[in-house]
Amino acid sequence: MTATQRVYKSFVDLDKQDDWLNSMSAEGWHLIRVGNFSYTFERGEPGAYIYRTQLLIDEKNPLASARSRAWREYLDTLADSGAEQVRIPRLDQSMGVVCLRRPAALGPFELFSDLQSRVEYYERHVRQLRAIGWFVAVLAVVCVVVGLVNVLGPHDVAAGWADLATGVVVAGAAIVWLTVAVRPWQAKIAELKREQTIHE
Repeated sequence: MTATQRVYKSFVDLDKQDDWLNSMSAEGWHLIRVGNFSYTFERGEPGAYIYRTQLLIDEKNPLASARSRAWREYLDTLADSGAEQVRIPRLDQSMGVVCLRRPAALGPFELFSDLQSRVEYYERHVRQLRAIGWFVAVLAVVCVVVGLVNVLGPHDVAAGWADLATGVVVAGAAIVWLTVAVRPWQAKIAELKREQTIHE
């Protein structure tokens, strides 16, 4: 029976996830399934696979998931090159996240042909993350307004304070999201643009 192990971990930065998955592959642990904050590996030949994670972003249709027709065609093209999808949670699929692996024997496995395409991908990702952050911020404002109406008016004061507290917590979550989730990608964009300038 093939040995397996489950590791509990979570990543916001998909590039760091790729680095970790490929380091595990180099040690002979190959990812076969991604769960909610967990990764399941099976024992195999060290370095047998190269892993890449991508967020499929369609700005014309933000609700398009990795299971949409356009993305299925894209993934079919990658499958023709020898790549296969690793099982991931349905929620991640609905957000457009795909985790791919390809036998290292087939050569380098890159999803972007040049620096500019990678910059454009990161910029689309930042716009999507910001949209999520601002949506959460709007929810915070709504909670605060409802809370103030209840506290200052002839309404349920206890419920008003609860709404205010909820608004503060949600606002904090929005700030953390816009900082923790967005800044690393902005740093990547700046680094790639500096690299582009050097190569020009």
